[in-house]
Amino acid sequence: PIYYINHLSAAQRRPLQETLNALKRDIISQQADRFAEQGKWREAAEAYRQVYQPTADDIWLPYHYAQVLHQLNQNAQADTIMQRMANTPPASAERAYAYALYLSGSQREAQALTHLHTLPEAQWNDDIRKLAQRLTMERTLAHAQTLYDTGNEAGAVAYLQQQPADTRISLMLADWALQRCNSAQALTLYRKILA
Repeated sequence: PIYYINHLSAAQRRPLQETLNALKRDIISQQADRFAEQGKWREAAEAYRQVYQPTADDIWLPYHYAQVLHQLNQNAQADTIMQRMANTPPASAERAYAYALYLSGSQREAQALTHLHTLPEAQWNDDIRKLAQRLTMERTLAHAQTLYDTGNEAGAVAYLQQQPADTRISLMLADWALQRCNSAQALTLYRKILA
């Protein structure tokens, strides 16, 4: 279609220009995706730069562009792109999810969870709920590990036992039991996981 459109006269092409531009953006964006999949970060960044439009409604192109910039250690630019996307009206569940996913992927889990909670839970979709659950569990496990690492094993165990049942919690408790040579307790916990 692009070859055909390119060979039309200017008068014939004018009404089709928006379609032509969209097709070109799609082609370049797909090329950028392929570069990123191949780990060709500089080429991917250049291709995404060509199609990136800060005011566009596209949520995932800025996300992928920011991911590539992050690979190139251009974190400030990546953050700017994602903050702009997150703050572009209208607010939506998909926009909140993409930004939180970006934050969690750059080791900012607490910020990601905080950002998810800027959206009323009634507007959450399954993806947001799963991400929030994962982030909450990671925070729980990190807190327990900090207690354990500072010598407060009893406090760490008590904290984890207050949480809803989860395989990751049972694994952590079993690992700690093994570390203190309590193989019977570790075996009980491992069996519980496998049951």
